[in-house]
Amino acid sequence: AWGGSGVGGGRRVWGREFGAVGCGWLGCVGLLRLGVGRSAGPGRGTVLALAIGVVAGLGLVGHAAMQPGGIGGVHRISAMLHLVAAGFWAGSLAPLLWCLVALRSGERRGEAASTLARFSGLGHVAVAVALFTGIVNAGLILGHPPTDFSSPYQLLLAIKIALVLLMIGI
Repeated sequence: AWGGSGVGGGRRVWGREFGAVGCGWLGCVGLLRLGVGRSAGPGRGTVLALAIGVVAGLGLVGHAAMQPGGIGGVHRISAMLHLVAAGFWAGSLAPLLWCLVALRSGERRGEAASTLARFSGLGHVAVAVALFTGIVNAGLILGHPPTDFSSPYQLLLAIKIALVLLMIGI
């Protein structure tokens, strides 16, 4: 809780899970910011690991942090996997669009075709992981399908589900 002010209130916030996760998350963001775009910065593997840490770290707070014990651990892992898979898929859309344009125009056609072929399998895995973990997360949060559309959360979740089903062609 945020109760109190001054140093005592700060201890209550930073001594909790959100504070510890927040410090780790900010550390990853800072290191990522220092390394991206610098020729002497970390290698691509390090940048990828930091980016995954930034995205996955968000799964340690919010809905997943509400549940204690083993089920809470499952929820956190599921939320982290969901965010990484969805982030990978969404983050791939702009480069994939470039590949489609390059494939059509003939410019760098070989590289574009190779990239599209490699992404095809990874994209399917990312969507499958996001779909499975989304179902797990919704089940852990609601315990039932979102049917109460007077609840903003359930309404947005239902819209998200409809968009995913439209995307995968069901």
